[in-house]
Amino acid sequence: MPALKRVHFYGRSVLASDVGQDAVMDLAGIGAISAAAVAAIGVPAALVVGRWTMRGALAQAEGTYQAALATAASNLDHWQRGVRRDACVQFLLVTAELDRMAVPMDASATYEEVEASHTEINEALHRATTAYYVVRLESPELAEVANGLLEAVHRCSIASMRWAAAERARGALKRLEEDAGADLIDVNQALDQLGQIAERAATGQPGQGPAYWEAHRHTQRALTALGGLTEDQVADLLNDRTDPVDIIQRIAEPDDARKAFLAAAHSELNARVVAPNSESRRGHGARGEAR
Repeated sequence: MPALKRVHFYGRSVLASDVGQDAVMDLAGIGAISAAAVAAIGVPAALVVGRWTMRGALAQAEGTYQAALATAASNLDHWQRGVRRDACVQFLLVTAELDRMAVPMDASATYEEVEASHTEINEALHRATTAYYVVRLESPELAEVANGLLEAVHRCSIASMRWAAAERARGALKRLEEDAGADLIDVNQALDQLGQIAERAATGQPGQGPAYWEAHRHTQRALTALGGLTEDQVADLLNDRTDPVDIIQRIAEPDDARKAFLAAAHSELNARVVAPNSESRRGHGARGEAR
């Protein structure tokens, strides 16, 4: 018969044989192993739950970051479009100022009046040039069409000043005819001949060079001999015949150029703008998928 021994089992003192003691020890070992197994399983489970929690927090932070980027991009685009629009409007306004500026064409206009009108036009041209460079800086895509408008207003302004000068000179010549009470036939014939020779020379007809300069000198002497014209008026009458201004064409040029600029600016300002952080978004998305 197996000997009985007093053993402690889960806090209680009991009698057990050697065989019973072994059984009791086996049960205790099984309990310890089970507890260790549960603990071992709990560690990776906690790690998995923690990792999923961290990924959820990262995803939320990524969403918040992308929303902030989208808002910033939208605000930046709105501000940039406002700056470009203001630059275009200012350029149009300055070039339009030149349409209402006039140069005195009456022969009675004083030197001060003529110079004041020239100064006003030149200052407006300077403002137009400055506004053009702002457009070119803010909207490089509009540089070419803006330059077309700037050149058109320059040509029109210069042509207007030359045309007005010729008109004043013709008015002074007409006043001399009225004072003399007779047509200045020789002078008018010299001017007409000079204009015809200059036209032929401009078309490249051979042998017109010497004839042109001879007619030019003859007409200049005839105008100077009248005694009632200034040097500027004589020069303006000669230029009017040798290099006539197509004032109708020059006046029409700014209108056509302005329409072209308006169309281009409207298209540019209303074009769909791609968000500048789109590449950044794709990069963040790729890293998120990698995680």
